[in-house]
Amino acid sequence: MIQEILKVKIDFKKLSEWRDKDRDDIPACGFIGVYKALGIVEAAQNYKKDHPDFEVIPLDNIFCNIATHRRLKHFIEDMWSVYSLDIDADNHVFWDTSKYPKGKKHYAKTIKSTPRAALNYDFASFAPGIDEDLGIDEIVLGISVPDEEDPAEA
Repeated sequence: MIQEILKVKIDFKKLSEWRDKDRDDIPACGFIGVYKALGIVEAAQNYKKDHPDFEVIPLDNIFCNIATHRRLKHFIEDMWSVYSLDIDADNHVFWDTSKYPKGKKHYAKTIKSTPRAALNYDFASFAPGIDEDLGIDEIVLGISVPDEEDPAEA
């Protein structure tokens, strides 16, 4: 059973327009950016204030159904393909302005190998867990709590 801390209905249009003001207006181009844009990061930080032992492990604390999981993965890949983003050796994402101005959307291009490797790592490390009881485009920050034992089974 999941004890919900925050449940969000994802508006992909708003998510595609979101920019990280702390990071040179970079769009949500990884799961951490998505979580920040959806308010999940802030909710986790606020929850941690009252529960200092709480540590977010995306696979164990952030959930969506498989359709939403796939849609989020494709959304992140689309951000990389339609914006000129690149990543350096220290995993800092930045605007590549060699062909297009910062923030300018362009035709979908193939993602370069270095960003593709970083995306694969991001998907493996920060993707949400699966909970098929959630609706399409819903994502939850929560805590797994053991189901109460049925007294009849004891």
